This record gives sequence, structure tokens and C-alpha cells, in this order.
Amino acid sequence: MKSIVVLFCLFLGICTGTWAKAASKSDDYPYTGYWDSTTTPGSRCTGVFEEVGSHCIFVDKDLSGTWQDMRDVCHVLGGDLVNLQDANFLADIKDYLHIYGHTGVTYWVGSNDQVTEGVWQWINDHSQVKVGTPLWGDLPDRRQRPTGGSAENCGILYYEDHYFMHDTQCGVSYSLICEQYNFQGIEVTRANASRTDIVQEDSPNNCPSPYVIVAGRCIFINTLAKNSWQSHKTSCESLGGYMVKLDDANFLGAIFDYLTQSGISHEFWIGASDDHQEGQWFWHDGSRVRMGTPFWGDNGNITQNPDGGVTENCGMINYDDHYFFDDEECSASHYVICETT
Repeated sequence: MKSIVVLFCLFLGICTGTWAKAASKSDDYPYTGYWDSTTTPGSRCTGVFEEVGSHCIFVDKDLSGTWQDMRDVCHVLGGDLVNLQDANFLADIKDYLHIYGHTGVTYWVGSNDQVTEGVWQWINDHSQVKVGTPLWGDLPDRRQRPTGGSAENCGILYYEDHYFMHDTQCGVSYSLICEQYNFQGIEVTRANASRTDIVQEDSPNNCPSPYVIVAGRCIFINTLAKNSWQSHKTSCESLGGYMVKLDDANFLGAIFDYLTQSGISHEFWIGASDDHQEGQWFWHDGSRVRMGTPFWGDNGNITQNPDGGVTENCGMINYDDHYFFDDEECSASHYVICETT
């Protein structure tokens, strides 16, 4: 298989470096313990593919070409350009790229709007690409992608924006992430449901007042008063709940949808904190907060949050940064999102 792909890419004129299956583990990435729990390399994948977050992928940072060229290579391998309909899969890929030294380049993904301008699809199953948070990033202009119009019709994971998705011209040269066929159905269906099942006016509400159902979970968007993180922690508890736990990237997307469709434009406290141990972020129940893309934003600079050091120990979602996570001084005043089971 390897020799076939080498000959194929030579034929296309797109081989630019050593064709390798995987790189050695990098010691530079701040390993948080998620890798062992989310992946078991090689357990069910064939050929050059490795299991990452219950998917089978192949990454080559040295091979580069146009979007169509890289898609053709994926087809030869028995797959297609990667589908990120499940935004949690993006978190797994981000970890994989850092741990195994595949950073420093931009990668094509299997999305485009070539059929209908502005209507983005995953090309392997023609499902809709969700716009906004948590998949799409921005640049210092703070405009969330895609913004390229008819000139930029193919999707990438842009390394200069922490591997968030961006749109770009399909004819430029980037590297590839392939996903093996037959490992995409259930995860994509579940992710799509969790992102679209936001509250409807005629939906039955099985949550106690004042909570409403959003993506199958009971939340309360409290815009009654701004207060400190600790004060709102107490207020959520007085309502029989806790500050919201945004541990699922698709749920973060559903919250983004709900807030933007409701015309709400505020900052909200969430239940994340590193107040007990600097740099170690936890939710109210003691589970770890996942770091990096696609949860944490960057405030329009090259440093991804959290970046406040010992002075900013409480988590919020930032309206000015498309409701991605940000760290803030716990004494600051914001609204809050509560959740109850």
C-alpha cells in the first residue's frame, strides 16, 4: 500500500518530503492524560490508519498538494479527507498532532461549499458543516470564519489559529488528514443531533423551572444580574443546580446556537476553575477541563487561553470571542449559565 501511494503522489507531482506513517511522541506538548483514555492506536484500523478518538485516521505533514490532490491520495488509501462533524473528534486530532509531532503545517479537511456558495458540506456523507463555535476560528480581525466568499471554498485546520477550521482557496498546497471508510456513522449522527436539538417554543420541557432543555440538558441562562464567579456558584446551587459543565464540544456548539439565535450577547460564567491549583482546571464534580481547541479561544492574539496566570482562575465563555472559553479574575462581574440534572 505504501509503495502504491508513493507512486501515486509522484505521478501527481505532490510528494514534498519523506512519506511516513507516524512521528515519534513529542515531549513539548503539555500532556493532560486524555490521550490514553480516548485512543487505542491500531486496535481496529487497517493499513496506515491509526485509531484516534474512535475514528481511524492517517496524518502526513510532509505530503502536500491541492485539496483535490490530497483527497485523491486519501481515496487510494481507502478513505477520504477527515470529517469533523463530531467536534470532540477535533479535540482528539489536536492532541494527536501535538503529541506525535505533526504540528507546524496546515491540513486539509473534507469540507467545502463548492456546490452552493455559503452552504458547507462534509464531502464524504453530504451532511451539513455547522458554522460558528466550536469548529470555526478567527484571525486578529475577530471575524469568525468562513469569510472568504466565492474565492475560498475548501476547509482547512489552520495551524496559525490553533488548528481551528478556516476556509481557503482549494488550489493552494497543504497537508492531509485522511479518515478510513466505514468508521463514521454513529458518531456523526449523535453529534448532529446534539447540535441541532436546541430548545423550541413547542417542545415539552421536562426540566424544573427556570431551566429549559438545550441539546437534551437542563440549563438556565441567567441574565438577571451580573456577579462574581463565587456568588453565581452559590446562586446556581440555590436553584438546585451548578454552574454549567461544558465538557462536550457539541454541547458547546448547541449553547452557541441557542445564545446567538436568541440574540443574547453577554459573557457568562461557567463551572471551570483552577483556583485550587494553578494551571489545573476542573469542573464542579472534580473532572478535568479539556484544554485547547475546540474549547478555548485566544482573544485575537497568538496565545490560546487560559493565559491569565495566577490572577485569572475562573472560567467563562466570551461573547467577544464567539463564546469560546476564557479565563477571568473570579471577582469580575458576569452573568452565569446554570445546569441541573
